[in-house]
Amino acid sequence: ASARKRRGAIEIDLPQTKFKLNDDGEIDKIEVVPRNDAHRLIEECMIAANVQAAKFLKKHRIPGLYRVHPRPDPDRFNDLRLYLVSLGLKVAHPDHVEPRHFTQLIDQVKDRPDSAAITMAMLRSLTHAEYSPTNVGHFGLALDLYAHFTSPIRRYPDLLVHRAIRHIVRGGKAGRYDYAPKQMERLGAITSSHEKRAEDATRDVEAWLKCQYMEGHLGDEFDGVITGVTNFGLFVQITELMTDGLVHVTSLDNDYYKYDAGSQRLIGERSGKTYSLGEAMRVRVQRVDMETRKIDFKPVGRETTSVRKGRSSGPRKRRA
Repeated sequence: ASARKRRGAIEIDLPQTKFKLNDDGEIDKIEVVPRNDAHRLIEECMIAANVQAAKFLKKHRIPGLYRVHPRPDPDRFNDLRLYLVSLGLKVAHPDHVEPRHFTQLIDQVKDRPDSAAITMAMLRSLTHAEYSPTNVGHFGLALDLYAHFTSPIRRYPDLLVHRAIRHIVRGGKAGRYDYAPKQMERLGAITSSHEKRAEDATRDVEAWLKCQYMEGHLGDEFDGVITGVTNFGLFVQITELMTDGLVHVTSLDNDYYKYDAGSQRLIGERSGKTYSLGEAMRVRVQRVDMETRKIDFKPVGRETTSVRKGRSSGPRKRRA
C-alpha cells in the first residue's frame, strides 16, 4: 500500500455485497463486506506481478495485451470539478489532473458525512480500463506499464500474456510469434467487449436479487444516502444493504424542483429547499419492479440520528 501511495495511485475502497440464502434458496440477508488489509496485501502482490509481466513483454517486443486506463474524459471531469468546487474543494484543471489529485481529494473528504457520495462521483468521472496492444499506461494505478497476468484460468488476456512469456522463455523471436499485431488489436477489442458484457450481467443479477429481497420489505423504512441527483428525482442508496432506488421528484414536498447540474442539487422554486448529493435521507420502500430491476422509494425524513432496520431482516412471502 505504501508503494501505491508513493506512486500517487487512486485507492477507492468499495465494499461489496454478499447474499446469504436460507434452506429454501430465498435471500435471508444482504451483507456488506468491507475490504481489509489481507485484500490489499494480495492486491499489491498481484499488481507487482502484473507490472513485471508487462515489462517483460515490452522488453522483448512481443505483441501482447496491456491493461490500459486512459486519462479522464475532460468534459466528464469538468462536471465533477464544478460539483466539488461548489462544495468548497480545490480541484485541478482537467488538462493537468493526475492520479494523486484524486488521492488527495479522497483524503480531504474522508471524514465528511458525504464522503461516500463524493468518492462515487469521482469514480464515475473516470474512464473504463480496457485491453489493448497499444500501451498508454494505467491512470488509476499511476503506472506506465501494466498487464493482466495473474488469472489465466478465468481471463483470456492473462492467458495470452502467459503464451507470450512462454514463447520468450523458449527462445522464440518476435517475428515468429503465433499472434500478429493486427490479431492482438482484434483480441483486445473482443475481450474488452466481453468483459463489459460480463460486468453488465453481474450487475443485472445483483439488481434482480436485491429487488427480490426488497419485495419482501415493501412499506419498510430504511436510512439511506443520496447518491445521484437528476432532473427527474434522487437516487438513494440504503446504507446497510447497498441497495439503490429512486425517489421520484413528484414524491418530494409540494413544490416545483429545478435541477442544478453544477452543484448536483434539486432546488425548490417556492420554498428554496434543496436536496443534495451525499445528504442523508430516510426512505420507505414503495414499489419493486422485478422485470425492470427498479425500486421506488418515498421519502419519510431528511436525516436520522440512529440506524433502525426495516421491520424484518428475513424474507417474507412475495406479494402477487
